[in-house]
Parts: sequence; structure tokens; C-alpha cells
Amino acid sequence: MSTLGTAQGAALLKEAQERGAVVLALGDDKQFQAVAHGNALAFMQAAVGENTVDLQTTRRPHEGWQREATHAVRRGDVREAIDAYRDHGAVHEVATQADARAAIVARWQHIEQSGVECGIEAFTNRERTAINALARDQWRAMGRLEGDDRVLETIDGKTPYAIGDRVVIRETIREAGLFNGSVGVVRGIENDTLQVERRDGKTVSVDTRERAGVQHAYCSTEYREQGSTRYAELQLVTEHVNQRSLTVGMTRHTHDYGMFYSREAVGSYDDLIALGERTRSKELATDYQVIERNLYTFEELRPRARD
Repeated sequence: MSTLGTAQGAALLKEAQERGAVVLALGDDKQFQAVAHGNALAFMQAAVGENTVDLQTTRRPHEGWQREATHAVRRGDVREAIDAYRDHGAVHEVATQADARAAIVARWQHIEQSGVECGIEAFTNRERTAINALARDQWRAMGRLEGDDRVLETIDGKTPYAIGDRVVIRETIREAGLFNGSVGVVRGIENDTLQVERRDGKTVSVDTRERAGVQHAYCSTEYREQGSTRYAELQLVTEHVNQRSLTVGMTRHTHDYGMFYSREAVGSYDDLIALGERTRSKELATDYQVIERNLYTFEELRPRARD
């Protein structure tokens, strides 16, 4: 719900009111907001006031100090959160952006070779595609790709694919049981069709002439990673970093996290903290509009739900 814009949220509530339905809004107002205008979750929180429920127990990180760092970044104590990871050797500063990409891919390769699937995230698509190319080269060097590349026209343009490539689907392909965000492995290529093994082990066909929504899945954008859980996660931080991107990036892992940044893009460690303290909240004037609302407590909603 945190990525729902104001207009979409208002339309949802109007439809629910007309149908006599109950809307339960779940989300994290400290993570990324909607790409659309406004912040539906914020005005819903304001509407229900004290009837909101704040889940305060952090379960994803394995270590206690990591859970404390999660609380710190969410409440805006960015220095405390990053200091904690820096003290544990998880924050890496290099000179150039090229050095940062190389360093994060080297760490990713080390984790992957240990038998653990590791995620990489970047803020922009430009960084995503650059890291994907580097990571894929290492994937082949690790013996994970078979045969020659076949260049196909997909969502990122003309892109090389080979058997063994890790890919993500960026559109819904219902007949193949694939949805936006589904991750799989290429098990075969025939002409322009990829044979993709889903997470459940079933292999399905994706004809890229009709379904071009395929990308390499070694690195993803931070927006796509929101909501995911991984054993290990690596984050490339650039000048776009803010409190929301850190809240997403620093809370995807259960065990291992690494932050990489360059002085070329970010500056010094103090510059990193200053950039990370920016909230980058998106609001509309209508988010502050006072309207009549019919509010119910949870006790009142239970019998309505049963009816």
C-alpha cells in the first residue's frame, strides 16, 4: 500500500464505500512511496488515527545489532544505522564509480560461490544494467552459462542470453504462470523463445517477440527489491541515496549485507550520511484535505467481516 498514489487510493476507497467493503491498508510509510503523485498510505493513516496498528518487532535480520540498525534507519537516525554496519566491516568506500561496481560484483561472486543466492540493488536503471553486465561476465567465468550468447530484443533492448542466465519477468504472462517480478533460470533457447525454469521447478516458454518483458536478474533496482527477503543483499549507493532508499536497501537481508559507494558519486562518509538523511517525501495538498470519514474499530469490523 505504501506505493499507492493518492488518486488510486481515493478511487479504491470510493469503490469500497459504494460496495460496502472494508479496506485494510498495510505498508511501511518509511519505504518508497508511489511513483504516482501523492501518498495514499499517509492519508489513510491520518484518517484512522489511533486505530492504526504499528508493528514494532523486526524479524528479518538474524543479528540483534542488525535489527537495532533497522529501527534506527526507520526513525531517521541514519548515522547510527550506517555506523553499525561500518563497525562490522559492511560499508565500503572506493574512489570511482567503476571501482564501486567492480567491488560489489566481486563480493557478489564470492557469496554466490559459497552456495548462497545474493541480491544486488541499485537506485537507477543505468547502474542496474551496468552491474548486470559485469555480474553476467563473472557468471560465465564461474561456469554458470552454457553455449554461445543469443542476442534477443527484450525490455532493455538488444540483450545477450544463454542457458543458465538468471532472469526476471517484468510483465504478467498468465499462460506461463509468470508475473511481474517472477525470477527464473534460462534452460533453453530456440529462435526467439526462452525456456525459463520457474522457482517451482516447472519450465515454461517465453516468446520474446510477443513477450519482451525479460531482464537479467543479477542486479535489480531498489524499487523492485522493496518487499523481497534474501539471505544476502548488496547495495550500490550513489548520489540519489535518501532515507527511503536506505530503509529498503538495508532491510532486505536475513544475514549478510554490504554497502558500496564511491567518492566520485557520493563524496566522503559524512556526505553519505547527509545524503542519506534526506526524507524525499512526496505529498499533495489534497493529502491534507479534511473530509468526513466513517471509522470503525477492529472490534466493530470483526462482525461486519463475518456478515
